[in-house]
Amino acid sequence: MVRRINAFVAATAAMLAPVALAAQYPFEGTSASADEILALLESRLDTRSPWPYDSALERAGWHAALFLTQFTGPSENPEHFGLRSRAELDVFADTLVAIAVAHPESRTTLAIGNAFLDSAIEGQPDRTAYAGAFDALERLVRAGAERTHHLIGVDPRRGVAVAMDMLEAGNLTYPCAFLYEAASYGEVTVSDGGLAFEFNGNADLFVGSFDRSRRPVLPPDNAWRVEAKGRQLHEAGYLEAPDPCRIWEGRIELAPGQTPAATETEAMAALRGEDPDEPLGALAFINGIGWRASDELKAVFLDAAWRHMRQLDVEPSHYGGETWSYITVTIRTHDPAGIPLLVEHALGVTGEVVTNALADFGVAALPTLLDYVRPTGPPGDARVLRVGSGLRTLALIAEDGPIPPDMRPCAIEAARNRLTAAAQERYVVARAMELAVALGDPGLRALVEDLTDFRSVGDLTGGFADHEYLHTLARDLLAGIAPQGKFRKRCPLGDCPAGW
Repeated sequence: MVRRINAFVAATAAMLAPVALAAQYPFEGTSASADEILALLESRLDTRSPWPYDSALERAGWHAALFLTQFTGPSENPEHFGLRSRAELDVFADTLVAIAVAHPESRTTLAIGNAFLDSAIEGQPDRTAYAGAFDALERLVRAGAERTHHLIGVDPRRGVAVAMDMLEAGNLTYPCAFLYEAASYGEVTVSDGGLAFEFNGNADLFVGSFDRSRRPVLPPDNAWRVEAKGRQLHEAGYLEAPDPCRIWEGRIELAPGQTPAATETEAMAALRGEDPDEPLGALAFINGIGWRASDELKAVFLDAAWRHMRQLDVEPSHYGGETWSYITVTIRTHDPAGIPLLVEHALGVTGEVVTNALADFGVAALPTLLDYVRPTGPPGDARVLRVGSGLRTLALIAEDGPIPPDMRPCAIEAARNRLTAAAQERYVVARAMELAVALGDPGLRALVEDLTDFRSVGDLTGGFADHEYLHTLARDLLAGIAPQGKFRKRCPLGDCPAGW
């Protein structure tokens, strides 16, 4: 529906209660008015976690981007959103910014940031890129309502310049997030003369070219690089905390007023208690002493961790903060008794942290890993990343040293099953190829050689989109080139016992 700017302003000023208006307009069609979009966004302001997935909120954000780009739609229905003046678009954008600034922790704010990013992309059919997208995102970043990834995505050079200016002035709300996100484009450097940003020679610096479905690739060790850079910025006086960018898996977030347990006895009492708030203080205490915890404390902790995990009814990708705290402490204690918990509840959803932590256990982790990846059928959407990460962990262990003779046949069979039983998911096939090459078995190597043929890839995956990726990966692995994202980081959360 096309509306004049004065009608839009009047409608916004006289808006009904957001929840009531959102219910009145269920958003079933392919078009929506400005006040419908704003009503739906405001009706979700209480949403904090990205899970469960909120299709209505995502749809509202998508419609906001279509509104800003004056989407005209297919020829048979050419006025889905229609042409509008820049002034009308700016009023709509100003309203979105005001909502986000007032509710920085809301999931709605992320949807608004996504909308501005999508509205800035040039060359989209039936759309005109919104020229005010960067300025709107800059206001969000300077107000502390947004991280920098959307801003940099719209215009890398200008986005980085804004972030660097704020970092040097000490008012960048999410400095570690900026360091992490900017790694696709270059690196912050610290010198006596101040801060600078060195862009990579191959960085995509084109304005309005960022596509959220094809994000820039980050270095596999990026989290550890950012951790080190955070300490450097602290030492240079730019960040206050001594270890500001600690890998998030290595931190325990306590609520205001909470303190860590003072002793092992106090920690064990908290872990055995029924108060759901008490364990966090115990977890913070154990996280601090790590592998130095007594055997009794480790046992009490693992018992509490299993109790917590068994109460969950969500996939690991949906875990909340307390659950990750249990996983963090399981890694930090370096107790082999925690291997089954890491495999069953954390593998595949923490990047390379859990993968490397399990590989550090070496032979001790093999029985649990081999049992987990043994099924030959397709693992299903929920387990694809986890099974693939299990295969990658086996590959890392094989590269660290020989697999014991009594377990080697099972490892070979795990790789063979995933390279011969159709139809397999791309990620699982890729990780199985890594394991096949790492094991050095001639029969497995022959299977990888077969996958340099497009037809063999198609027979195994049953799809077409994955052919080029798997074909190239097979060729690179046979040539000794490490695949993208594979990274060996011993003691990934630091502070390991001697000889670990």
